[in-house]
Amino acid sequence: MISEFEALERLFETLTPLPGEQLPLADARGFYASEDVFAPADLPRFDHSAMDGYALRAADAGATLPVVGEQPAGPDRGLSLTPGAAVRIFTGAPLPAGAEGVVMQEDVDRSGDVITLRTAVKAGDFIRRQGGDVCTGQLVLRAGEPLTAARIGLLATLGFAAIKVHRRPGIALIGSGDELRSPGTPLAPGEIYESNTQLLAALLADQGFPTFSRVTTADDPDRIAASFKKAATGDVVVFTGGVSVGDHDHVPRLLLQHGVAIDFWRVAVKPGKPFLFGTSGSLAVFGLPGNPVSTFVTAVLFLLPALRHLAGASAQFARPRSLPAHAGRDLENPGDRPHYLRGQLDDGIFSPASLQESHGIAALAASNALARLAPHTRLAAGDPIRVIPLE
Repeated sequence: MISEFEALERLFETLTPLPGEQLPLADARGFYASEDVFAPADLPRFDHSAMDGYALRAADAGATLPVVGEQPAGPDRGLSLTPGAAVRIFTGAPLPAGAEGVVMQEDVDRSGDVITLRTAVKAGDFIRRQGGDVCTGQLVLRAGEPLTAARIGLLATLGFAAIKVHRRPGIALIGSGDELRSPGTPLAPGEIYESNTQLLAALLADQGFPTFSRVTTADDPDRIAASFKKAATGDVVVFTGGVSVGDHDHVPRLLLQHGVAIDFWRVAVKPGKPFLFGTSGSLAVFGLPGNPVSTFVTAVLFLLPALRHLAGASAQFARPRSLPAHAGRDLENPGDRPHYLRGQLDDGIFSPASLQESHGIAALAASNALARLAPHTRLAAGDPIRVIPLE
């Protein structure tokens, strides 16, 4: 059994980000850049006005000036200022030659084509200078950074119509268990509805990772093997259930029989100790526990970081994001594994759910954060604690 930190490092060391592909900028949200991107131009591209008002020379501030032209946003009309004159100008419009400042229209009295300034104007007032935001050649996107809305907006402003990103992995989900039935069908005594593959598919989709296959099979070696053979056409196969040490947990043995090299099996976390990771060539295989909360927690801690790494995320963006918080009440973990508590994070205060057992799906559904409680630890209300936000 290895630590959670060693498990993450081994995932990142073993898996190689998928190749790059060119995507239209409009389709790139949530992907990760596969190369550094540098600005091909300055931003702003030219000196322009930050306000609706009048462009003038600083020496003419306070005077009564004739308005000799108008420059709206759009094509540069090539206007120039002579001493003792002003040009009507609008937000985003290029500055006339010779203009040193802009006075807001609210600070001007205008009568016909003559204005009188009611405030002082200094050189540089309300002017956005060329290159004041971005300079030509500046690094604007690092390889491994996600294409967020703001980054896409920056790239579009710079004129990019497409961007090179890492391909997203093709993911197949396999749930196993004799007791599992599809929701909506009648249940016999001892049977339950299968929820883990639906939980995982929704969690992965929320993170930008759609699944191409989702199946449920009985705890039968031949059926599990057949399902794995079909699923192995993608980049990632994720099992949920059948990976522990019981007589009906066939997945680890079958993976070995089908050429999967198991890198590790069991991680020192609660819930979710029987987490499995292996590879077969370029195929990554994960085995998650069967209890729904254990499935969810190990997916957040290990599966999602691995998928983000495969999709090209740098370590900063691949790892689970954690925040500082404070315990809302006394907490204790007498065990020898870190316990990831489910609960509510509200204004920096974490309050654990009442039920912390691995079957407690209702408590998980009511939670918006996981809090890591170290082994052999007792915290008092108000003590600091690290949390992973789930929303």
